[in-house]
Amino acid sequence: MESSRLANPTARPDALRRWIGWCAYGSGAASVFGIGFLVIFFAGAPAFGPLNDAMVVVQYSLMIPLALWIGQRQARQGLPASRLALATGLIGMVGVIALQLMLIGGLIPFSRQMGPVSIAFLVVLARFVWTGRLAKDDDLISSKGWLLWLAGLYVGYPIWAFPLGRRLLGR
Repeated sequence: MESSRLANPTARPDALRRWIGWCAYGSGAASVFGIGFLVIFFAGAPAFGPLNDAMVVVQYSLMIPLALWIGQRQARQGLPASRLALATGLIGMVGVIALQLMLIGGLIPFSRQMGPVSIAFLVVLARFVWTGRLAKDDDLISSKGWLLWLAGLYVGYPIWAFPLGRRLLGR
């Protein structure tokens, strides 16, 4: 019964699926704000840099339930590499969150944070591409290569997250 509801994007979503759908919307919205703050920061308003950093923490925190849900879904579909993709993605996401929090809290300067956080971002990018390849037969999770690259590179994340949220909520 549960798997038939998950396979049918128009079926009435259960509570977990609704929550995951709202996590997709929330992380997408945080990303939109973060990207906006980043553009303003690079346009010459340094006060917007920390706002971008905070939005990245919110976005990545809300991405974790999505990653767990997708990993569980793919594992149930018999995709053994999904567990490794999930573990890899979680390491990257937690790394980004921790490094951004250390930057915001003044525990690490930007010059020392930039290298490790770039590696963590690349780990998350790898997870997007890997999970997408595993999702090639999944009607809920996008497997479009270009979209997964953009989502993993931060700037295209809302384009990936909002449609996923809509599909999960059956809208």
